[in-house]
Amino acid sequence: MSRSAVLARCRVATLFASLVVASSVGAALPQRTFVASNGVDTNPCSVTLPCRSFATAISKTNPTGEVIVLDSAGYGPVTITQSVAIIAPQGVYAGISVPAATSGIVVNGSGILVKLSGLTINGQGGVNGIQFLDGSRLVVERCTVVGMTGLALSDSASSSRLYVVDSTFRASGGGIDISAGTATIDRVHVEKNDDNGINVSASAGATVDALVRDSIVSTNNGAGFIVTGSASSHARLTVERSTAFQNAGHGFDASASGASSVAQLFVTDSKAIENGQSGVSASGVGVATMVTGSTLARNLQYGMMQASSSTLITLQNNTVELNAVGPTLGTITKASVQ
Repeated sequence: MSRSAVLARCRVATLFASLVVASSVGAALPQRTFVASNGVDTNPCSVTLPCRSFATAISKTNPTGEVIVLDSAGYGPVTITQSVAIIAPQGVYAGISVPAATSGIVVNGSGILVKLSGLTINGQGGVNGIQFLDGSRLVVERCTVVGMTGLALSDSASSSRLYVVDSTFRASGGGIDISAGTATIDRVHVEKNDDNGINVSASAGATVDALVRDSIVSTNNGAGFIVTGSASSHARLTVERSTAFQNAGHGFDASASGASSVAQLFVTDSKAIENGQSGVSASGVGVATMVTGSTLARNLQYGMMQASSSTLITLQNNTVELNAVGPTLGTITKASVQ
């Protein structure tokens, strides 16, 4: 091939490569998109031409990008399969109305990182408010979920991390249900749900670990805080500086069933007041509960109840008063203070 022919071919190849790069850059999705009450889903979701729904905005957002809510409106249910943050600033009402047989927000993507901030999810016959099925991490902050027929927040994402802060879960079939991964919950209100307030339960062979701090769980029709283990599982719930008030079941409850099941409950500097059963209950082989620096008062059964080969340990620095049946039932192990 002649020198001139080689040079010509190189020039063509260079031009083609340049066109490919330009096309790729032109097709790149923005890092930040916007939704608004006057938005249109055929818009590019820019700040001047916003979209109307979360679902459309996410589809036009670069993975790991942000969807920003510009003004107050309802933005519809959405299933999230990529890393993204949906953010409603303080003072902006970002609503999701959830009709029957639907969940408000479903997070379902392998390895994804999702943040939900400032959203209000209202059940209109809908099933779950927030459902975490698969992903690496979900952050829920300043959110409210109310009126679901199922769970306000359900986390069954294996090997995941859930962070919930400054949020409310109210008047649903159940409050917060964690059956996989690791969870940290700070400053939440869980109230008036038809079942348990905060439920940590490990299915057979699974490990679940949850920490709850500075939270109020009240007037639920089940237990306030509950941890449950099943065969060959390990479930652990740590509660610090939190209150279980007027729940129909126990304020703090730990139980286990099945061979090699482990359920651990640690309650520190917390309160169980006026619950329909006992303030703290431990029941079942493989259950270990420790209570320290806490107040267990005016519950309709006992302050502390141990049953069915469980272990219930106190550091002897709790206030246990005015419980309807009595202060304690069963064998309470007094830990030595080192």
